Amino acid sequence: MRFKKGTILWSVGISAGFSAAHYIPGHPKCGRLHGHNYKVELHVESNKLNEMGFVLDFGDLKSALNEILKRLDHTLLNESVSKDYQPPSAEKIAAYLYYEVKKSTDLRNFNIKVRVYETPTSWAEYFEI
Repeated sequence: MRFKKGTILWSVGISAGFSAAHYIPGHPKCGRLHGHNYKVELHVESNKLNEMGFVLDFGDLKSALNEILKRLDHTLLNESVSKDYQPPSAEKIAAYLYYEVKKSTDLRNFNIKVRVYETPTSWAEYFEI
């Protein structure tokens, strides 16, 4: 859902993590097998609140994200993420998580953003405008 400029929005978010290995073929440093303790943030925006006064329940968001992250935890991302998201850079992992969250939850009618941290200071985001 796209909002017009000037629209008032609420934004909620959660974070979770997983550990996994990957390599980026052809990259001088990241071409070697290595791992990260990834942090993932899921942000959801809406221009209205539900009857409870929420954009969405934090518990529902955590549950949806954790279900997907369980499939990636302690895996080799080059094997566990579909070929559409290869090589598994932080940018591609963010896109993968975005579409997995969109299809596995009732977030189809919300603006969402996924941020993936490979390190505490390096991240990539995926969202649609």
